[in-house]
Amino acid sequence: MDKKIYTRQQLYTLVWNEPLSKLATKFNIENQYLKDICLENNIPLPTRGYWSKVRFNKEIEKITLPKIENKNPKINLDPRQQHKKFKTDYHRRAFELEQRRDLNFKVPARISMYHPLIMTSKKLLEKIDNSEKRLRYWEVANENDLLPIHTDLKHRDRALRFMDTLIKIVEAMGCKIVFYCNSAHVEIFGQKT
Repeated sequence: MDKKIYTRQQLYTLVWNEPLSKLATKFNIENQYLKDICLENNIPLPTRGYWSKVRFNKEIEKITLPKIENKNPKINLDPRQQHKKFKTDYHRRAFELEQRRDLNFKVPARISMYHPLIMTSKKLLEKIDNSEKRLRYWEVANENDLLPIHTDLKHRDRALRFMDTLIKIVEAMGCKIVFYCNSAHVEIFGQKT
C-alpha cells in the first residue's frame, strides 16, 4: 500500500475488514508489529475464529472502537519505522547504535591523525620501552592517563589503530573516556564502565 500514515479510525476499519496477516503483507511489515501498534493505540482486534465466521456467513460480533484522549493520533505504518520490542534499555540502545550509519566500526589499515589520547599513550609507551631503568606499565599509569594497551611491540600499531577507532566511536555515541583510580573507563549515561 502506498499510504503509510493512518488515523486510529482508519486502522480500526482496516483490521476489521481484512485479517492481520494479509494487512501486514500489504504494508510489508511483521504481523506482530501491526498487532503491537493496534494494542498501543487501543484498537480492538478480531477474536480467534472471527474470520471463519465471516467466511461461513455466521453471526459475528464486532468490538467498537473505544474513545481515547487523543482522538486522532497519526499512526505510521512505514516498514522503516518499525518498532522493536526490547528486553531491556541496553538492548534498545545497542540496536539504535547498530542502525547508525555515522559510526564506522571498521578499523583502518593506516591512520594519519590519531586521537589525542592515543598520541599521549603512544608517547608514554615509547617512554616505557626506551627507559634505562626498565619502567613498568603500572608505574607510568599511576602518574599519567595511559590507555590499557598491553601488547608486544610488533602488535602495538594494530592495537593503537583499534583503540583509536574505539575511542572515536565512543565519542560519536556521546560518551567519553575518563581516567579514574589509574584506570581508563568509558563513561556511558553517567556510569563508568
